[in-house]
Amino acid sequence: MPNLENLGQCPTCKVPNQERFWRLRYPSWPKLNWGLLLGCGLARFTSSKGKIIPAMNRFFTIIVSTSMYLIWNLRNTRVLETSTQIEPSLVLSPSKSNY
Repeated sequence: MPNLENLGQCPTCKVPNQERFWRLRYPSWPKLNWGLLLGCGLARFTSSKGKIIPAMNRFFTIIVSTSMYLIWNLRNTRVLETSTQIEPSLVLSPSKSNY
């Protein structure tokens, strides 16, 4: 497809399939979902012998929570810097509200 050559390729180092390499490096990391993002501090990683690995727990919590915060900030910046005008008729005055 034209103009989609960069999909699946790191724009900085031009290496394709970064997710595959990440999975090889950290195979025990779970697939992320909303529950895991919100509860990233509760994730527990254990060794093959069942012993908890505190360093991996801290690393996972820091990476996931910092990434989520950065994505949230970038999204808010994009939304707030977009100059959209709200129609005055769409804004309810206190006398017209249902409360």
